[in-house]
Amino acid sequence: MTGIKLEGGAQLARTLSGLSESVRGDVLRQVLTEVGEPMRATMATLAPRRPPAPDMADHIVITPLREIDSDRLTETEAAVAIGPARRFFYAGFLEYGTVKMRAFPFMRPAFDQHVRPAIGAIASRLWAVLIGRGLTGARSTTGGLT
Repeated sequence: MTGIKLEGGAQLARTLSGLSESVRGDVLRQVLTEVGEPMRATMATLAPRRPPAPDMADHIVITPLREIDSDRLTETEAAVAIGPARRFFYAGFLEYGTVKMRAFPFMRPAFDQHVRPAIGAIASRLWAVLIGRGLTGARSTTGGLT
């Protein structure tokens, strides 16, 4: 079982709530993109390479969810999708396999490797971005997993 301990979360939430919706969304998406980059890079490394070009492994992207389906998010939420660009729709067939082809998982292993460090880094990165933008005082928090 995974437990998460976040110190300073209430103050972080208050600080974020005090921002305009557009600034809050920009800050959250920036942090999620930064924290998600190691996961994206690992997916690209693990993705199968097959000719001809363009190769799916070279097109693993981080996309803000607002570009995919903004109806799912409230004004205080942000999300990113990490995976192959849309034109590589067959990535799911490679990840899970089919009745005629074995699976070549690359997305789930990358997720499993990076999810715990990412969760721990989100609060720290949020504070750093907020302080860097001059949007809060010099208070900070530590995010960690127990």
